[in-house]
Amino acid sequence: MKKCKFDIEAFFGIPFDYENWYESMIVELTDEQFDRYCEALRRWQATDEWKNWNDENGHDYFIKRDLPDIWQLLQELLAKVAPVIWDERIIGYLDQINVYTADEIYESIRDI
Repeated sequence: MKKCKFDIEAFFGIPFDYENWYESMIVELTDEQFDRYCEALRRWQATDEWKNWNDENGHDYFIKRDLPDIWQLLQELLAKVAPVIWDERIIGYLDQINVYTADEIYESIRDI
């Protein structure tokens, strides 16, 4: 298992003004999930789609599309931690929270 710190952002599309809109959550990925995520990130970074992507939109689109099981895991954890980080009002806006690839994953592919 690998612990990864995914940054999350409750700013765009959220009608509440949270002072701490940029936070993080710790997610445990299996070694297999971690390796698949690293491989997906390598593929993404080689595409024009990724190069032209506005990073302010998070990486939700790519994770959802190519790693649906990890996306589901992130969403389940987000549903638990978001109301604790921000407050209960966020529950109706979980689909607006941007998720960013964990630094541990970036660092892992740089080392290769």
